[in-house]
Amino acid sequence: MKENSNQILGIMRARFPSTQRAQENAKSMKDCPRLVLSGTTRNTYYGIFAVRNDMRRLYAYLEDNPSVLGADVVEFTFVERVLDEIQIPAHSEIRKEEIAPCGSDCSECSLRSEFDCRGCPATVHYRTQD
Repeated sequence: MKENSNQILGIMRARFPSTQRAQENAKSMKDCPRLVLSGTTRNTYYGIFAVRNDMRRLYAYLEDNPSVLGADVVEFTFVERVLDEIQIPAHSEIRKEEIAPCGSDCSECSLRSEFDCRGCPATVHYRTQD
């Protein structure tokens, strides 16, 4: 196995006000092209995401502002030594929509400029790397 330095795993734990809200979040995230695996236990959502190493600031924003997701607390743990390539769909294989699978509108999101976020690869607003 070789180490892949471009990808890291972001393991997200988000505590919501209710079990129902955690399950709604899981349902809204199920088609995220970066999602590897997810689930809930009571009012807590767990998600494992394949992300680029340069996205950490965006996830730090979610930790500092959990209400953006409707959560009480959001925490990320990053796995930096990812062995082999994580099989996520190639950008060209992902169906593009105006709104991201999670319901976010990337065209109006202030995080694009604040964090140089490219947007969701499942939207027509995604910017490929220059």
